[in-house]
Parts: sequence; C-alpha cells; structure tokens
Amino acid sequence: MIRIAGVFEVGERPAGDIGPMLATMQRFHIGAATAWREGGVAVGQVRLSHGDPKGEHRVPVVRDAEAGTSIVADARIDNRDELRRDLRENGIEVPLADGDAGLILAAYGKYGDECCGHLIGDFAFTIFDSRARRMFCARDAFGVRQFYYHHAAGHLFAFASDCPTLVAYAHVPCRIDEGRIGEYMLGMEGVDHTGTFFEEVVRLPPGFSLVVTSTDCTTQRWYFPKARCDVGDPDEYERVFRELLTQAVACRVGDGHRVGSMLSGGLDSSAVAAIAAGLPRVDGNLLPVFSLVSARNPDCPETRAIHSMLRTGLFDSHQSPCDAPGDLDAELTDAMWNVDDPFDASLSAPLAAYSLARRAGVDAVLDGIDADTLLGKGDLIAGCIRGGRWTTALTLLQQDAAMLNRGHGWATVRALRTALVPELLRRAARKLISPFRYWQRRRQSLVAARFAKSVNLKRRHEIYACVTIPGLAGDAIPARVRVLLEPHLSAALGRYNRVAFSQSVEPLHPFLDQRLVEFCAGVPDEEFFQGGFRKALMRRSLAGILPRDVAWRPDKHHLGWQQQLRLRLLSIQRIVGASKDITCLKRYVDARRLQHMLAESRLTGQEAAMDDDLVTASLVVSFISAANRCDPAPNQSGVCSEQERKV
Repeated sequence: MIRIAGVFEVGERPAGDIGPMLATMQRFHIGAATAWREGGVAVGQVRLSHGDPKGEHRVPVVRDAEAGTSIVADARIDNRDELRRDLRENGIEVPLADGDAGLILAAYGKYGDECCGHLIGDFAFTIFDSRARRMFCARDAFGVRQFYYHHAAGHLFAFASDCPTLVAYAHVPCRIDEGRIGEYMLGMEGVDHTGTFFEEVVRLPPGFSLVVTSTDCTTQRWYFPKARCDVGDPDEYERVFRELLTQAVACRVGDGHRVGSMLSGGLDSSAVAAIAAGLPRVDGNLLPVFSLVSARNPDCPETRAIHSMLRTGLFDSHQSPCDAPGDLDAELTDAMWNVDDPFDASLSAPLAAYSLARRAGVDAVLDGIDADTLLGKGDLIAGCIRGGRWTTALTLLQQDAAMLNRGHGWATVRALRTALVPELLRRAARKLISPFRYWQRRRQSLVAARFAKSVNLKRRHEIYACVTIPGLAGDAIPARVRVLLEPHLSAALGRYNRVAFSQSVEPLHPFLDQRLVEFCAGVPDEEFFQGGFRKALMRRSLAGILPRDVAWRPDKHHLGWQQQLRLRLLSIQRIVGASKDITCLKRYVDARRLQHMLAESRLTGQEAAMDDDLVTASLVVSFISAANRCDPAPNQSGVCSEQERKV
C-alpha cells in the first residue's frame, strides 16, 4: 500500500514542512517514507507493508529530469505490458525499477492530459511539471484509490490520500463542515462525489483529472463508460466472463505483496476467493481467507457456506465470531470510536476481516462486495414490460420475491414506474416529493430544526434524492454502469479504503476492473437473472470452481449486524455518556427529545445499543472532539461557519 501527499505553493512562498503529513500517513503503521522538494513544491509518499515493519524499503519519487516532471502515485496499472509496448514503439523505454509510477509519467510525457485514457487499473496520482509550473492529478474510473485536496486560489494547492493527512499541513484549515454533520445524522452518505467532513477539503470525483496552475484549478472528466461486448455467440458469455474475472483477480494478486481474500459465505467473495486460490502463488502457501462466523449458530447459512468452501482444502482460514466474545473485541470497539469519518463506524465486519489480515501479515485483501452493484438484474423486468411481455415480467417478479422471501408489490410498482415513466418525469417526481420525505426523515431523527435550516439540510436532501453523475448525460451511460458511477458507490469505496488503511491493509476490488465492467455493460440483462437467481451468469460460469451449494445458494444473510450490535453493547456506557454531552450536541440535536430518551428507564442495555439516533449522536461527539484537537483555532462551537457547501 502506498499513500501520497504534497503541496504546491502557487505564489512566492516556498513549500512548507510536509513532515507532519508524512507522519500522519504512518499513524497506524511505520512505513517507508520518501519526499522531494523544489521551490514551492513538496511531495512525498509512504509505502506500508507488514513485510517491512521498520519501513526500510522505500519507493523513490520518480522523476524525468529531461522533461522536468515528477510523480507520486498510489497506483496499480493492469495493462502495463501493452502500455510499455506502446511507449517502446514510440521510442520511450521505461526502466522496470520505476514501476507503475514510471509508466504513468511516461504516458503523460507522450499523451499529456489525455494519458488517463491509456491506463487501466486503480490509481490516484499527481504529476508536477516544473517547466509549465502546473500539477496534473487524476483518479481511476470508479474511485477505488482515494484523492483529497485543498485549493486556496492564488496561494496553495495541497493533496493527500486521506483527510487527516491533508489537514496535518499547517496551511490547510481543519474546520468541520456542519452540513456534513447534518447529512450524517440523516444517514445521507452519498450526497455528491466531492463532499467531506471538512469545509475546505474536497474529494476528486472518480474518473476525473485535475489541473492546477498559478491562477486556476480545473477538473475534467476523463472516463466515459462504454459497453464492450464483442461476443457474437451467447453461449460464449460464460467463458468470457470467467476469463475476465480471472484476469481481474490475477492482476490484483500478482504485485508481489501477500494477498488474502474476504470469505463471507456469499457468492461474490466465494467466487473471488476460489479463483485466487487456483492461481499460482509465489510462496506456495494456501490462500489466507478472513471470515465472520456464528459461534452460537454454526448451521446458519453464511457459516455453513464458509465451511463448505473450506472443505475444498484450498484456504488458510482466519475467523472471528460475530455473536460471541473474541480476541478482536477490544481492538474493534476502540476503532469504532476513533474513525476518520463517522460513516466508517458501521463497517465492523470488514474491519474485523482487515484486522485478521493484519495479524496474519497480509498486505492486501480481495473483496467481492461490488458484485451486488455490477451483476444485479438491471432493467430486465422493466424491459419486459416495455416490450409487452407481461407474463414474463410477472414470472420474474414472483421468482425474485420468492428468492428474497418477501412480497413483490413494491417491486412491481418500481418496475412499472421504470418501464412506463420517462426518466425526466421520474426525476421531476423525486424532486417534488423530496420535501415531504425530508420532513419525515428529519422528524424521525434527533436533528434540531434550527440547525437543519442553518445548513440548508432540506436542499442537501433534495440533491441526495435526485442523484446526478457529473460530466455525463444520463442517457449516455449504459444502465449497468450507471449505478457504479453514482455517489453511493464512491462513498462506500472511501469507507472501505479508510477502514482497511487503519489496519495498513489495501482493499482490492476485482469486480470494478474496467474491462470486466464494460463487458458486463454490453451483456443482455436476461443473462444475469434467470429462474429467480440473480447473478445467474456468474453462477453458471463458475461451475466446477465453486461448490454447488455455494454457487446456487437461494438465500442471502449478513452477520455484520450481529457483530455491530455486540460492539455497541460493549460500548454502552460510552454511547450513553457521549449522548449526554449536551454542550457539544446542543447545536445539532433536539435537546429536549434527547434528554427525554435518556431519561426513559427502558433505554438501557440492548435497547440503547440498538437506538441508531443515540449511537449517531455519540459518534458525532467523538468525531468533533477529535477534529477540535487538530484545529489550532476553532470557533466557539468548534466547527466551521454556517456557510453552505457548494454541492
């Protein structure tokens, strides 16, 4: 895992000390830090590896002295062979020692700002062009790698892989965005692609590049999704899908670091783990896999499926109980109260897996979480309705309802709406009913009416309800890719990245491989939903690779909530104690209602732990307290002014 950071003092001021930024990137694990500075520019990167506990194996900042360019990159380029061959044909030879960062820098030298279109992989990087006095930054197509920045026009541009590192620089303000606090209290994580909990810190959207000069800072979309399915024979879909998924997994396990995999018992993580286990391993050991299991109910579907996978003899299993005391309890409970972002506190299940990986000396963990988004049934039922195939649509609805063990009434309404109402009208309807839903949502929460009005929370809810994808027209995006570009996925990837980073582990997402995504975008929806089974194409393509009882599981359960509730119960005194901090909370919450809740004698033990409002309030207190410690001069409330963030 590599983390990057740097500053560009665009005025006459020389670059300040980025030592605190480098130190903050090493707050969880000692890493190998390198830095480079020239006048108003200072950049650095830290390599974190459990195989290098003393941080001795540094990755140098790659420079092209002839072109006057330098790069820091958190990157894995998957088409490195093709890119190297293309550059060689143009007379450009990239030393192997320069790695993927050197390839990106050479591609920039050849293609300029269009270089990202020649890259396939996960990346976030910054290139400084000393001759043009500009910085060029970019982030991968789906936002697997993180990139945060601060820009003060005419003065400073600063960037980092995470918010705490960025605000560690002396000239970057550490003021909390109050509007984001409101969004958190209403559970609105994916409002947009740019917002953070700090007023003057911004995320670069996925698939975007950014250019910084002495006078300007501009962003531009570089990734335009396409459907690339060149398979003429439908019988070949399974083979091509299996080859592309195998290629995606192989690219992520072949980088020389020790890789493991999530194994939740679900279809997606099982598929990734089985493919990874079948690939050649340099160390010759079994693939490490990390699981939450039920100690009290070993016959639950998830635990049973995990054991079915383990009976193949392909895995080195590391487990943590979700419903009984375990070795990780103290560590996980402490982590819940020391997150970089309040939304991260809900990810106790992935955190447990990443913690097991750290203890096993694993540097990167494969995950199948994104398959739910990529391989869903798409618009198949709506398409049947539009085509007049009502019987088929009804059959599919009944099969889907039976598979999920629920009625199909609301699914029918949703399918009819998607099929018969144009997108523009649906969008207008969402905007029209947004005020009612906002009122309902706020009334059910602890959010104070005066606070909500001060940060224009109603407007933020409207944006949340009417999600847009910057730089793209809705009808220009293949339906299966559209959901991957919405703010919800970008926010979720950020959460997984931050939680994994807290354990110095790199999360790997093979289902977000650009080649696999664009292939699936061109495959008919009928291939993904058959006989009531979602993800049917993947189930068929993995015949002989997965145990049949796993590949064709009809049900789906999650053990994460049991783990989350248990950790809340272990923290019950802290939850109630923090919720009583009226001094900190009075601006945000309806104090009378909060005090009434706390006074209720029934609100003890499990009932308090299950109350999302109380837990949310307590996490707000914890986050604000931590943020105030990093701000040398907070205002009276310890947060930023009431200026509305531009969304």
